[in-house]
Amino acid sequence: MRTSPTTLRKLITDALDRNNNTWGDIESLEFRAPEDYANYPTNRYPFYSGNQENVIGKLSDDEKLDLIFDGGYGDACPIKILAWTNGYVYFSHEYDGADSIESVPRNPKGNKCQQ
Repeated sequence: MRTSPTTLRKLITDALDRNNNTWGDIESLEFRAPEDYANYPTNRYPFYSGNQENVIGKLSDDEKLDLIFDGGYGDACPIKILAWTNGYVYFSHEYDGADSIESVPRNPKGNKCQQ
C-alpha cells in the first residue's frame, strides 16, 4: 500500500497551479465533513467524536488546511472542500482511497470555458 502524507493546503495549491490560479484568486472556500465522517478513526481525528453538527467548526482554517493525512491509497482526507475562483470550481475528489482536488470550469459555454 502506497502512503503519501499530504495536506489540503498542498493539494489545493497543486490544483490551483494546474489552472494558473493562486490562493489570491480564491473567492470562496468552504470546508465540509465527509458524509461518512463517523467511520473515521477518532484516535487520529478526535474532532469527529460526537455528532456531525459543526464538527468542522472546531478547527481553525489553518488547522484544516495543514492537517496531515495519507493522500495515497490509505485514509481518505477527513475534510472536504469547495472553492471558487473567477474561472474554476475546485472540489475534493477521492478515487479508490487516493485523494485529490479537482476542478471544472465555473462558467462553461458549449465546449469552451468562458473566461
